[in-house]
Amino acid sequence: MILNSILIAIIIIFYFVACHYIVQKAMDKLWIHKLKDEEEDKERTPNKFTATLGIIDRLIYATFFALCRIEIIGFWFGIKVATRLITSSDIKRKVGTKDKDEIAEEGERKNLYLIGNIITLGLGILGGIIIRFLFNIQ
Repeated sequence: MILNSILIAIIIIFYFVACHYIVQKAMDKLWIHKLKDEEEDKERTPNKFTATLGIIDRLIYATFFALCRIEIIGFWFGIKVATRLITSSDIKRKVGTKDKDEIAEEGERKNLYLIGNIITLGLGILGGIIIRFLFNIQ
């Protein structure tokens, strides 16, 4: 019984470490594509706080999917998307006060944020499916 629990814990930890690697690599590829036209020596420096939040998000999504509480996932994801939509509408209001290139850059960053969240949501739900399978949750 204890060996089975340890094995399940190792599988779950491995899954979330692999998910972090997948999201980081996907976002790096998208970021490199975005920087193609910019300075070649400019690199993306991942924010450790953002990466930690992504891991917590995947844990939240997986946990609540495994517990069949999908409405909480929708609520949490909705809050995250809504905050970006609000800031995007703020950008559109400030068009006269900012350079058009700066506005485009902010829009691209918002899109990368949303893409990262969609990838995280998908991997979190997959993690929930794995947890439900491992713990035999109906």
